Amino acid sequence: MIFDTHVHSRYSVDSNMNPEDALAAASKLGLGLCITEHVDYEADEDHCCAADTDGYFSEYSVFKPAGLLLGLEIGLTVNTRGIARKTASDTRMDFCIGSVHMCYEYDLYKPDFWRQDIPAEDIMARYLKYALNSIEKCDFFDSLGHIDYPSRYCPLTDKDIKYKTFEKLYQNIFSALLDRGKVIEINTRRICEPGAVQNLYDIYEGYYKLGGRYVTLGSDAHDQGNIGKDFDKALRMAEKIGLVPVHYENREMIVDA
Repeated sequence: MIFDTHVHSRYSVDSNMNPEDALAAASKLGLGLCITEHVDYEADEDHCCAADTDGYFSEYSVFKPAGLLLGLEIGLTVNTRGIARKTASDTRMDFCIGSVHMCYEYDLYKPDFWRQDIPAEDIMARYLKYALNSIEKCDFFDSLGHIDYPSRYCPLTDKDIKYKTFEKLYQNIFSALLDRGKVIEINTRRICEPGAVQNLYDIYEGYYKLGGRYVTLGSDAHDQGNIGKDFDKALRMAEKIGLVPVHYENREMIVDA
């Protein structure tokens, strides 16, 4: 079974979805499901603040017999790595996504990041360098989430952080992941956006060429209608490159069947 391993429900500040509805939507699509609530200790409070993890794990444990896996999406920042590592050590958790939602003082959700008085390529390079440093300092996650995250909010016409332009920085990120036994997520949020598909392919192909073989698949759904969205495209991309979809249970990697 293929799993959607990146889904938010009502314990995340930006979702109202109930776990029952999420499970029903995934079941209808023939997908396994892992809910991954937001834990961001440095982001603005009106965006992705930290979920009540005790309440979340306690309440949602009743859905585990129905096949629901429980995870967290933890924001990676050097400043909060201590408390984040403690949160990630919770033994009730199946899976941990590590996501770079911040870049120094900037919340990437907001347009201020792109308003810096430096060339756009320097801004993009700054994000990749920050991501690399965060991965190197925060070794408590299983899969790196949405590597193209800044492009969601980029106001530029050409919003993608091109693999071919920043190949060495991407390679450094992949090496850091592989050296630490981590995988990378194929996030389907932008997989159909014009201009994004080729760059995403280049990124994941670069990961493969450095030795990466496994990926998690995530819709980043915040409502039941987006669970499993565009997984057919993600699976075709993975197969073409040679990447194998996986999910995690009790923090152990399992190959999707």
